Parts: sequence; structure tokens; C-alpha cells
Amino acid sequence: MAVATATSATSADPKHNLQAARQAYYDKISKHDMTPLWEVLKNLVTKEPSTKCVPALWNYKDAKQLVLEAGDVITAEEAERRVLVLENPGLRGQSRITNSLFAGIQLILPGEVAPAHQHVASAIRFVLDGQGAYTAVEGEKAMMSPGDFILTPNWAPHDHGNTSDKPMLWLDVLDMPTVNHFETSFATHFDDPMQNTARSDGDSLDRFGSGVLPDGSPIMLKRSPVINYTYARTRPILERLKNSGDIDKRHGARVRYVNPMTGG
Repeated sequence: MAVATATSATSADPKHNLQAARQAYYDKISKHDMTPLWEVLKNLVTKEPSTKCVPALWNYKDAKQLVLEAGDVITAEEAERRVLVLENPGLRGQSRITNSLFAGIQLILPGEVAPAHQHVASAIRFVLDGQGAYTAVEGEKAMMSPGDFILTPNWAPHDHGNTSDKPMLWLDVLDMPTVNHFETSFATHFDDPMQNTARSDGDSLDRFGSGVLPDGSPIMLKRSPVINYTYARTRPILERLKNSGDIDKRHGARVRYVNPMTGG
């Protein structure tokens, strides 16, 4: 008797009937690949900015050892790029350090070559460890030293090699998540593992980063023409800022990498 009464009360509950009717409707439209906006609107248009990224710190002492161990696991030729991805703990499995950026530490061992290719994503590289390896970009072979900041603009042919006797490590940062968001990612590989480098190390910096520009240079170029912003030239500028007292209260002596043609 108690069960029958409860069932009768439930069937007479307007709220319950409304929820059941709505769910039946949602099930019906789902079969047509449709969903009600009112059920998800609060997650699409939030009251304030929201992110799944979380603060994270990668200790270089630990990271370096782990990256070096990768050299025993796989060759540069097999891997194409021997890189350990720095994954944001809130975005595991997505190969990204933020919603819009990829980051990883790359290892090139003595005598190895990471073969030439080009891709839609743009890359920046900050050299962490080693001396004497190179990155070749658009025909210029830039020798790398710790602290150097190297640009690989989108679709610029590039390869890496290590002619020294020590491992070389650097930080790669690319806008791949942004490119992939728009489903516009693609790449091509070259028949030869290394480019023919017609320009010497530092050529782009000498041409465009010395306060003068070659006559006829494309002044509206949207990317910097400089390949390697060397730490050897950047460190003295920081020292001069420090010595003159031209120091930011929060950041200390700090400089900004810019396109020498536009200041951008």
C-alpha cells in the first residue's frame, strides 16, 4: 500500500513530470546532433575569465637529467625531434603548457642532426645548455650558446645539428595549439637532412640589428628578420642598464626582444 501511494504521488508531481518531459526532448534532439544552449550557456559565457591551466614549476636540474636519459631511449633520427613536452598539470594529454602554447626541452647529442623541415607553427628557442650546436634557418646557420634566443618564423625551413662533443639542450616554444585550434597545421620535409647554408653565423643580426638597415629592406615585414638574438650581445646591455640604475622596481634590468624594422 505504501509503495502504491508513493508511486501515485510521484506521477502527480508537476516538477517531476516537467523534468521527464525535458529529458525526453533532449534525448530526441540528441539523435539529430543538437543540444540545448540553455543547459550549457553558463559554461560557455562565464561571469569572469576561466582557465584550466594551473601554476607549475619545472626544476631544470631534474628536467635536464630526464632529457639526457632520452638520448639512451631513442635516436634523433627516429624521433625526428627528441623533445620532452612540458605539459601543464591541468592540461595533461594535450601537449601544451598553456591553452595557446606548446613548450618542450629538446636534446641534440654530439654528431646528430635533426633533419630539415618547415611547418605552419612559429617557434622560438631559448638555449639552456651546451656550446657549438647550430640551428639553420632559411639558409643561415646560427651557432648556439646558452642564453641565445632564436626565432624560427612560420614556414621557415630549419634544421638542427651538433658538431660539438657535448649534448645541447634548449627550450622550444611554439604556437601549435593555436594553429591546431583553427585546424590549419601542416608540414613538409626535405630530401636532404641539412639545408645549404649560404649565409654565415650572425649574418641576419649584422644586417638588421646594428642600427642600420640594408637599402630596400621590407620595412613592413611582420616578423623579425633576425635569426639569433645572442646572449653575448644582450648581456652587456643588461649590465649597462643595471650600472646606470635604469631598473624596473619589479623586474630589475630587463630588455625586450623586438623586430628591429618595426619595433614590434
